[in-house]
Amino acid sequence: MWSDKKRLFLLLGGVVVLGLAYVLIHGLPFSGDEEEPTPRRRRAAAARNSNPDGGAASNVAAREKRSVAGKWAPSDFRWLVAVARSPEPEDLPDLREATKAKDPEVRQAAVVGISRLGKKVDTNVLIDRLKADASSQVRAAAAAALGKAKCWEAGPALIKALEDQDGDVRARAGAALRRIMGIDFRYRADDPARHRAIQRIREWWPKFYEGHVQSVGRKG
Repeated sequence: MWSDKKRLFLLLGGVVVLGLAYVLIHGLPFSGDEEEPTPRRRRAAAARNSNPDGGAASNVAAREKRSVAGKWAPSDFRWLVAVARSPEPEDLPDLREATKAKDPEVRQAAVVGISRLGKKVDTNVLIDRLKADASSQVRAAAAAALGKAKCWEAGPALIKALEDQDGDVRARAGAALRRIMGIDFRYRADDPARHRAIQRIREWWPKFYEGHVQSVGRKG
């Protein structure tokens, strides 16, 4: 009985020793300690894997070149979409630049990415896209982003967007104002008589904005 247990212990000990030897040989780096992958490194790896060209033509290389506004390649767009899903504050310059690209899909992805930066969001860029972008999809994305950020400074631009020719832009602007002001003026984007609600919002906006400024002053 004892000899059987002894053989079992010896066998288990041998397995443990072999396992440790494998880890030491294959599991540890030979030169220095490797840094833990950061979200940026993980995104970079994902971008490289998603680019069929690979090598120097990878999405990461395209990003490091800081592509000239309006000349984004398809590989740049793939990188931008990856970044927009989980942006970091240091991505803001590239996202801001991408809002000026010729491709409306690039601009829309950049707007969405900026909206996900939390306290680091650049509302001035979003207001500019809402006011001036030729694409209704980009304007709608900007309106939604401004509502998410509860940007009071965007009030005039959002009120103007209530009369946008595109129904989705009007709906997003209305939802943004409801979120910012905290009240429903019964504005509906597809209501033929929506001009009445727009007029009420215009009349009440200065009072709401003044209240906001006073509230911020008291907190400060």
